[in-house]
Amino acid sequence: MALAGCGGDSGSGGGGGSVQIPQPNPTPTPAPSPAPLPVYPLSDIFQDWRTAGPGAELRVFGTANVGDASRVVTSSDATVSSGAIYAEIGYKSADNSASILYRGSTTSFSAQDVDSVGSWYKRYYRRKSAIDPSESFGFALYDGFKYLFMISQGISERVAPFKYTRRLVLGGARTLVSDMPKSGTAAYKSTFVSGLGELVFYEATVSVNYDTGLVEGRFMTTQGLPPRPDEIRATLVLTGRMVNGENQFVGTITSPDSAYYGQFIGELFGPKGAEVGALFSLGHPTNNKTVGWVQGLRQ
Repeated sequence: MALAGCGGDSGSGGGGGSVQIPQPNPTPTPAPSPAPLPVYPLSDIFQDWRTAGPGAELRVFGTANVGDASRVVTSSDATVSSGAIYAEIGYKSADNSASILYRGSTTSFSAQDVDSVGSWYKRYYRRKSAIDPSESFGFALYDGFKYLFMISQGISERVAPFKYTRRLVLGGARTLVSDMPKSGTAAYKSTFVSGLGELVFYEATVSVNYDTGLVEGRFMTTQGLPPRPDEIRATLVLTGRMVNGENQFVGTITSPDSAYYGQFIGELFGPKGAEVGALFSLGHPTNNKTVGWVQGLRQ
């Protein structure tokens, strides 16, 4: 009877309905953690850094010392990385040492080799004796650039055939592939810097189409300092493409109004491809060859 009475109380007002068992609230799906923003820590080229990048090399043979005004080039060879040729470069602020590894050959420089220093560059130089090669090495972060710097090495031999070697490397904080723009076109105000004294280069624009991967540039040059009556203008056209899935582009250099020709390889630097850099080799039927670089800031 007591059990029956208790049962009746539980159903009072409900006409004997069933007991409602409370249901637990569903566990909310945790929100995914936001992807960390890419970091590009290159604010001071005089702090420790180590990098590897594409390289370009010029080798020249002549009938006189490289510093002689009467020097005659008898042969030259200019090459630029196709993607597989990389240079490894490093700098240590603790002892001001630097090194470059290019095609299996390492050259190191110590604080005693420091030749000149500025707020945006450092240059090393040494020569052991009158007949030993003179060697130089330097890196520079040019005005307006924050993530891309240029690295150069020069070796001048003092005995016949007076070979001169120049190497260039791109250095800096490369744009991560995940941080590259996925669409649209970016224009970069650029300069084209060559080792050929008779070619004067002007600023131009390099464009990167992130939809199609097309990379284009057009530079107007003159052969000799203007004005001069025999001035010859040369137009250099850069045409290339982004390498699929990589932060790199390769292409060729042609000229519609001169005999210059060449190849180039480049990469993007900084957040969202803020800066662009490229190395090139440039040739001519006269055998007057050179290597140089293009660098640009996104507009």
